[in-house]
Amino acid sequence: MKTTKEFPATHSMSTDWFVADEDGNIALFDFDENGPVPVGVPCESNSTLMTDEYDFGAKDSDSIDYLELTDEQVEEIMKDAVSPDKYDTETAYYFFVQIDNQYKKEFIEVFKGDVEFCLSHKHGIYFLSSLFEYEGLEENQKRRLETFYKVVKRAVYICIDAYWDDEEELKDWPLPFYCYKQPYDPHSGLAKRTNVPKFPFKEEQIPENQRNKLIRIPVKFSECTGFQIAQYAICCWYSGGDLEHNNRDYVRVPKTEGGYCYILKDQDKEKDGETPVVLDEKDI
Repeated sequence: MKTTKEFPATHSMSTDWFVADEDGNIALFDFDENGPVPVGVPCESNSTLMTDEYDFGAKDSDSIDYLELTDEQVEEIMKDAVSPDKYDTETAYYFFVQIDNQYKKEFIEVFKGDVEFCLSHKHGIYFLSSLFEYEGLEENQKRRLETFYKVVKRAVYICIDAYWDDEEELKDWPLPFYCYKQPYDPHSGLAKRTNVPKFPFKEEQIPENQRNKLIRIPVKFSECTGFQIAQYAICCWYSGGDLEHNNRDYVRVPKTEGGYCYILKDQDKEKDGETPVVLDEKDI
């Protein structure tokens, strides 16, 4: 996926992207499929965003996409990891491994195509989409399993999709991101915080030439339990307008700071500007 051009927002599936707060913390935002969805964000599902969004990483000499997490972030991710002989190989999809770096070349050669992302060169933390090849030959599957036992120090399965639930309690997620979920109904409600990380991922951990792709909002994730994304980024909705003003449709939404406002629907950046056109309810 390349994001060097504008992409239309999608409503065929849940759409997720990165949001930065005023302290440089990074959140994963599940925009859901009903809106508001910022115009220009790529189509990405929440089960893969954290682990293979290579436009926010860099590539090493083996063309493996990577971010470099801090020591604390790595240990938090791997806190429930087990040795390969104790890992349940029936859970063979979407899991994290720590390898012995002396076997890195062999590991990448054997699991080429399923090594989605490197989260730490220093610690040898990788994300594997599958332990076995799909419809692979028996000898290839055997080699993969033998390599897994040889090169992996510890492994852990983390169900990423589970951290976008609508339950009231916060999640205890070992990955280093704040999480916010846009409600499906009402579609224009405040996005709800669903995870507070122990060791937050920072903007400075993203390569500098990729940071312009972040959506930025003037809040502190540590203090903000919910916010209205449409106040800060031009969005689109499935629904029709709630107000017609000067022959334009506006959508009524709750504001981050409380109260309600109307936000221009189908905003054209060239004609209307690059920041959302917002009318306060008390001024209508």
